[in-house]
Amino acid sequence: MLDSNYNEILRVLRDDLSGSDARKSSHWQKYTQDRRVSETEIIGISGFGNAAKRSRLRQTVHDAFQRYLVGLSNPVFSSGPYHAADRYCTAQNRALDMDVLRHVFTMTLLKRLLPTGALPDCVCIIGDGQANFVSAALSDPSAPKVISINLVDVLMSDLMLLAMLPGMTASSFAVVRDKNGLAEARSDPQVRVILLAAHRVDLLRAEAVPLFVNIASFQEMSPDVVEEYFDVMRSNKSHHYNCNRLRKVLPGGEVLAFEHYPWGDARILLDEPCPWHQRFYAFRWPFIRTYDGPTHHRFVQF
Repeated sequence: MLDSNYNEILRVLRDDLSGSDARKSSHWQKYTQDRRVSETEIIGISGFGNAAKRSRLRQTVHDAFQRYLVGLSNPVFSSGPYHAADRYCTAQNRALDMDVLRHVFTMTLLKRLLPTGALPDCVCIIGDGQANFVSAALSDPSAPKVISINLVDVLMSDLMLLAMLPGMTASSFAVVRDKNGLAEARSDPQVRVILLAAHRVDLLRAEAVPLFVNIASFQEMSPDVVEEYFDVMRSNKSHHYNCNRLRKVLPGGEVLAFEHYPWGDARILLDEPCPWHQRFYAFRWPFIRTYDGPTHHRFVQF
């Protein structure tokens, strides 16, 4: 539960709930139908990962499964992003689970692929879940400003995790609803995270945002919404990292196909099955499982 300093941020987000609801795919209609919203929190939503409470025993089990899946001697476990993840998970009182570890791999890959070898000064994450990417980006030495665009339900949920990070206060966040607000938030050195409701995606058109990231959330949107995001990214002439299922059918019958995303003439810099997004572990038999379909990742320049 957030303290009273965040009341105004939550109020502005709540005011955007109806606009956000109108854009939901059948996936999100299903997983937010039981939500309950108060002045200080949102509960009853699912479908975007977990953030299980941290305990020494639970983390030991996670560590064992992760090393079995990706290799005991994998250098990721001694990397800067991994140690940063351990610190922010501790601050958020959450387990460093496979969802978090996947973002450690992603952060390491992005820094290898980007021309400067580091995150740019502004990064937009489309459809984060459990604040995984935002937490990783905020903990990176490059300290980028992060634009998190998402359904309002998820923005409110993620805010509760992000507020627990060291150094974050209510003034570290800005909810943006128009172009002027976006410009002010981007120029304000106190603002580290810009919260943007998904139905306001057009505010990002031609804003010179250098990097857009989408991890396992285009696969849960309506195809027309995915197309709109691609139009916006193309207008920014940005880099884009995309990691999604090759094909997924939503509860309402919408079909999302990776190869049918409107890639156009984007220059492809990486194109392969995502190595860390094919199998996962569970705490009951069968312990090692595969996803319902293969996941691919691609890095492009528009």
